[in-house]
Parts: sequence; structure tokens; C-alpha cells
Amino acid sequence: MYFGEKRWKRFSLYDCLGDIPEYLKPYVSDYKINVFEIAYLTDEQVKKFKSDFKFVADYFVQMRKNKNYIAPREVVKHVDEVLKLMQVLTKDKAWGKNGLAKRKGAPYMDHYLSNRIAEVKIEAYLDCGLSVSEIAVKLNISEEEVSEIIKKLETENLQKQN
Repeated sequence: MYFGEKRWKRFSLYDCLGDIPEYLKPYVSDYKINVFEIAYLTDEQVKKFKSDFKFVADYFVQMRKNKNYIAPREVVKHVDEVLKLMQVLTKDKAWGKNGLAKRKGAPYMDHYLSNRIAEVKIEAYLDCGLSVSEIAVKLNISEEEVSEIIKKLETENLQKQN
């Protein structure tokens, strides 16, 4: 599986090794490389996934097409595993925050992302010197919600320092 943004160009061992002198070719087998370019799957192919891998594939397809990810309103069955995989594949530590919120007892990918986006925005607004009430107005949420998120972020930052 290949998760890169650019197309994969090498589909055989000879392609990977470059110019092989003719006199060595009898000694070097040319093996075909089967590569699944996840970011270049079609929407129909992504929809065929029944496992949580569909979230991973959908993310890479959307990011390639739109440079933006809109999470589907679907239940994530293996929350911790999906978030850790996304953290590794995207090199974005935000995915590692295992704070997937629950609605009606089930974790939804879209709700997790909206919570994480709110955290990032609040951090940015705090860095700009906005007050809790100003942030609440900008994000259209209550001051209590903003304060709770700030406390959560402060706790996480303290844990990182220790």
C-alpha cells in the first residue's frame, strides 16, 4: 500500500534498480510490484471497504482531490487503532489524541474531527490574546465549553512536559 500524494512510478524491480547492464539482466529477476495507491482509489472503491480502513482510504482520497477532509458521519469500530494509524500515516500528532466523542453511545469520525478543529482554533485564538467570551462568540459555543477545552488543553500540555 502506498499513501503518498504523487503517483507511484515503479512497478517492477528493474524500475526500482534503474539501469541494469544487459550482461547482468540474466542474473537479476524482474519482479512485478503490486502497489495499491490509496489516494488514487475511486469513490466507488472506497465505499466497498467494510472495515474502518474506509476512513483511512477516504481521508487520503479527499486530501488528494480537495486538500480538505470532511469526515463521514459513520461509526468508527476500532477508534484507538484508526487514530493511531492516521497519526503515523499523516505525521500529525493531533490524530493521537484519543478523545473521540460519543453520540448515542457510538464514536463518530466527524464528531471527533469537529472537536479537534475546535481545540486548534481555541489554541490559535488564545495565542492572539482573545478572551474566553470572545472565543465563544467566534466559535458559536458557550463560554463553559471554551473553558472546558482550555482546561483539557492545559492538562495535556502539562502531561507532555512531565
